[in-house]
Amino acid sequence: MSLSLKCPICGQSLEVLPSKSAKSGKDFIQLKCPVDARHIRAFIHDRDFVESVISGHAAIQATSGEKVN
Repeated sequence: MSLSLKCPICGQSLEVLPSKSAKSGKDFIQLKCPVDARHIRAFIHDRDFVESVISGHAAIQATSGEKVN
C-alpha cells in the first residue's frame, strides 16, 4: 500500500526529505509542497520514528547499490 499526502492548496504530492537541524544537529523529516513551500511545510521530530525511517532508507540504498550518506 502506498500513501500519498497531498498539498491542501495545489493538490501536488508532498516531498518527503531527510533533514538536519542547524542548531542542534538532530535529524528530522521534512514534508513540503514541491510547487511552493509556503503552501505547506511540516516537520517530524519524533526521534524513534525518524531513526527508523532513516535507517530503513539507508538499508534500501545499500541493497540497491546507491550511495549511502
